[in-house]
Amino acid sequence: MITWLLRTSEHAQNPILFLIGIILVYVTGVALLAAVVWKFYEYRQISQKLDKQRSHFFSTREMLLLVLLLFPCWIGSWGQVALPLIPYYFFFVLGSIGLLFATGWHLWAKLNIGHLWSDGIEIKQNHPLRTTGAYALARHPMYASLLLWCWCGSLIMSNALTLVLVSALFLPLMVHRAKAEEQWLLQKNPDYALYRNNVRMMSVTLSGGWSVAVRLVLALALCCFTATNQITLTVLGGLVFIHLYLGYSLKPEKTAFSYRSKSGMMTVFGLLGLYIHPAFFYFFYVIVAMCLYGLKWNCPCMWVYEKYHGCPCFMLIKQCRLSLAKK
Repeated sequence: MITWLLRTSEHAQNPILFLIGIILVYVTGVALLAAVVWKFYEYRQISQKLDKQRSHFFSTREMLLLVLLLFPCWIGSWGQVALPLIPYYFFFVLGSIGLLFATGWHLWAKLNIGHLWSDGIEIKQNHPLRTTGAYALARHPMYASLLLWCWCGSLIMSNALTLVLVSALFLPLMVHRAKAEEQWLLQKNPDYALYRNNVRMMSVTLSGGWSVAVRLVLALALCCFTATNQITLTVLGGLVFIHLYLGYSLKPEKTAFSYRSKSGMMTVFGLLGLYIHPAFFYFFYVIVAMCLYGLKWNCPCMWVYEKYHGCPCFMLIKQCRLSLAKK
């Protein structure tokens, strides 16, 4: 096994980091699998009275199968992309920290949920509302942490294919299941609506000092990427992904909206800079300035949100579609 891994790592951009990444993925993956086995065993040992119960097509088995699909891509380097040195180290470190955090968060959530865990969608008698501990970070911490684990594994292995696969397939299926659960939870406990308005569904809820720290690090990283002229199509995709993740993590909502807006700006001007004229890369400095300014005051994106409570461009498109539908 060791000999085979050493031979495989020879084709990686950095063989040593490749081996470290594979070891991290395997060790944390085994920990997640052990937690699932433990919950199945615990579930079968406890007899519980249910108010509602139904199966869902995206169960633990399907989640496991999708996660297992990622391993051949990571080990075989299918979909792996070459990155400039600074972004490569940045994404590796960021992915490693996120992978360890996601593993701890997932195990913490399984401890927090206790006897309420189930493979299907179940509402038990006297079903309590979990809002503290791991559930203070996301409404569905087990799903959110598993997604984060998959994304961070992709960052560690510099694998664009698995990053897209998790975002385009795994995420929608997770959201579909989470929404099905929330329909029953809202009926069972009206307080769930307040909880839903204050905690994110599928990403870490960041506010206060943590929000400022994460945004500052991201702005500085973006500045370094731009200053060293190392923004490629792959690096651009990674930066846009991180901005989108923060756009669905940050609180208050106007701050989150500003990061979703900036991800769109980065996409447009990054592609223009790559394929039309390098001068468009200078716009990244404007985005950095907006990020730094937004740490204390309202940046232009936040002003737009305060005035329109959304993106005026998308609102205009929606109005046009409604007008055409009426005709």
